[in-house]
Amino acid sequence: MEHEFGWSYGKPFVGNYAPPKCRWTHVLFNLTMTSKGRQFDRLAMLFLGDVEVFRTSTAEPTQAGIIFNYMKDMTAYTALLSQPQKLIFDLGNLVDSTYTGTFTATLTATFYTPPTTYPTRPPHNSPPGPATHILPISSLSSTANQPSHFLLPRDRASTRLTLPPNTIRATVSLSASGNADEEFWYTNVPTAYTHTFPATPLPGASPFREVQLLINGDIAGVAWPFAVIYTGGINPALWRPIVGIAAYDVPEYSIDITPFLPLILGSPATFEIRVVTADDPAESIANDWIVSGRVFVWTDPKEDWITTGALHTKSLDATAFTAITRLTAEDDGAVNKTLYHRITAQRALSFTATINTSAGPRAAAWSQGLSYVNTNRLSAGGATQEVEQVTQGSAAGAAGGASTFRWPLSVNTTFLVDAERGNFTIWAGVERGVEERGEGAVFRRRGSMETAQSGAAMWRSGKGGWGVTEQEMVWTGTPGDAEGVGGYGRRVKAEEGQVVRDWEWVNGRRVLGDLGVVKGEGLGGEMGFVDEGRSVRSFLGRGPG
Repeated sequence: MEHEFGWSYGKPFVGNYAPPKCRWTHVLFNLTMTSKGRQFDRLAMLFLGDVEVFRTSTAEPTQAGIIFNYMKDMTAYTALLSQPQKLIFDLGNLVDSTYTGTFTATLTATFYTPPTTYPTRPPHNSPPGPATHILPISSLSSTANQPSHFLLPRDRASTRLTLPPNTIRATVSLSASGNADEEFWYTNVPTAYTHTFPATPLPGASPFREVQLLINGDIAGVAWPFAVIYTGGINPALWRPIVGIAAYDVPEYSIDITPFLPLILGSPATFEIRVVTADDPAESIANDWIVSGRVFVWTDPKEDWITTGALHTKSLDATAFTAITRLTAEDDGAVNKTLYHRITAQRALSFTATINTSAGPRAAAWSQGLSYVNTNRLSAGGATQEVEQVTQGSAAGAAGGASTFRWPLSVNTTFLVDAERGNFTIWAGVERGVEERGEGAVFRRRGSMETAQSGAAMWRSGKGGWGVTEQEMVWTGTPGDAEGVGGYGRRVKAEEGQVVRDWEWVNGRRVLGDLGVVKGEGLGGEMGFVDEGRSVRSFLGRGPG
């Protein structure tokens, strides 16, 4: 695919995909984009037919122009890539006299079979190879040449599906992104406190979000989403050229539904995605959440096999919340001075079953344990905000083993308004990280992944600004997991739009040393940030423009 996205809302790229005429076991997608001018960050989604297979976002361009690319292992989608497909790439963009940047996107695929130099036997208790079938949980809009995602709360995100009768394992992968008024959901306050500061209305519905998967009306699993910060988020000066964690590969959340197979095989089942909050009512999200899903199905080697079984146990407690809210007022008591809100959440669920395959009965299980804490401090009439959040948990299925994750996040912002000159200044600091063991949501490769990102930035409307961001990551696994790479590490630092340090290690050996300063265009003057018609509250994600 090669396509320029100018004014492209409702106008996705639509093309035809044909599999290569060669033998292959792995596939890698490479998405490269160029842009020049002034533009917001944009979300993009790639569909094969009605199945979303890749969700990403763009960098914000500069007047001199930018180029960025991302490579993604798509081997999990072998069942789709082995057949001709309608390819739909949706990147909603607008171009006018203010927003001048178009995005030229090039998508290529590399099909290959890795060398046999390294072990090919899968590790003990590893998941099976690619699924034999992949079914959509989507709006099924490809026949109209449109992307098949749902928008919550506008839509009911449900699909009726019939799984093959010889299915012996199935997992659901969910894509869910807070967008527009929900982009900065983790900075929100309870709805009862949205008017704490009269001059600065705050976004409500609490800072907690839960993505739920329901099968025939019953919860089969949940995901507590990762806080993705896109390249225009919090303070754009933070994200040049380093981008926020997962901004180029928006997370997918996996739920093993194998224990539910005895209840749904043999007849259509309704798969539904919901996003709920800690507020009352729970489904009180604003506009909007972009959601879709896909069911990965593994079938029995015997095509005429009819899978049977039984669901033995089901443990499903409601999410347990605790919350503390404190207000302080000015001396006269007429105006609030500060707002403090702290909320915690915990949830556990588990299912066990027996699945009868042609090779005999197999145990099937799925369990999750999740915990969450968010502390939100607002002062100076809502102009200063400090958010600290930690989401962590574990999950285990019969085939894929156990996985754990921990996602710490700290976001501090302050804006100062100069009423006489008609401009404003934004100060921001961000610290965040990902710690995952097993198959994670942010990083899909099995193994151990740790990454930490920190940055500070200032931006003044009409004058540009400066930013410093640093990120370090370490991945460890086994050579068989990564075609010979058992460990990888990298540390990068950027200042004022330029990479000033870059270290890289492979299998414990440094392969890239200190690069010194890599010249860039910097952040002064023609910074290219868009603020026309955008209020400070909207810029910070603290309420409507």
